[in-house]
Amino acid sequence: MLGPDSALAAVIAGIILPLGGRDPARAVALAGMLAILTRLMILLAGLARLGFVTELLSRPVQLGYLYGIAITIVVGQLPKLFGFSVDGTGLLSEAWGFVRGLAQGESNRAALAVGLAGIAVILGLRRLWPGFPGVIVAVGLGIAAVAVFNLADRGVQVIGPLPQGLPSFAFPAVRLADLPLLFGGALGIALVAVADTTVLWQSLATRQREVVDPNQELVALGAANLATGLFHGFPISASASRTPVAISAGARSQLTPLVGATAIVVLLVAAPAALRNLRNRSWPPS
Repeated sequence: MLGPDSALAAVIAGIILPLGGRDPARAVALAGMLAILTRLMILLAGLARLGFVTELLSRPVQLGYLYGIAITIVVGQLPKLFGFSVDGTGLLSEAWGFVRGLAQGESNRAALAVGLAGIAVILGLRRLWPGFPGVIVAVGLGIAAVAVFNLADRGVQVIGPLPQGLPSFAFPAVRLADLPLLFGGALGIALVAVADTTVLWQSLATRQREVVDPNQELVALGAANLATGLFHGFPISASASRTPVAISAGARSQLTPLVGATAIVVLLVAAPAALRNLRNRSWPPS
């Protein structure tokens, strides 16, 4: 499952914010160019058949990387589950911020109830009916609870109506003076994106006893970054959180992200307000 990834977000922000300043349009253009440059580096690596380098990661290194990501995701999501945010920039600081927030009474009971109920629904349905889409049921029940009990007035922040329509095609307009800094950032992002994607594809291939062409994977990752850059997006990679969720829901092929993309298009074009009562997990902003 390709898309925005938390491992890249901090790197992208560190590159874009000093250059973009307070101009959102300029920041979007810089992010788009960053994705295109990232695509160029990854695509060239794939065309040069340098994919063999990705196979040098040993199985213990892969498992350690995945477990580390899992722990980081859990610690980062705990404050959001309890309805508050922390200012930490790393695992230890986020963990300490969570403990401090609990001690200071920053948690929101209504938000916590929605979160725990969602987890209970997902785990319960997975145990009773493994093939049933428990995540969709949990999301639907959460939206219904917010609307019926008016939880938005009790501190449960929701995402509200989404902007209607799809992003337009446009080549990012940036200054030539920005390109050297963007090139350096794109190189670092490309390395992180390739590492994330490599660990995931090798882990999944081992589990399903499949053979993966690493050069083809690099070309595909590069093409995806080109597409996102030309539609006002920022660099992407394989998601270490959404991919396991998709697999646990029964995903077995590349048809899964296509179905997901189609559903997003339908929501943005035909029903942008359908998810207005969905709990916003990133609230309050850090």
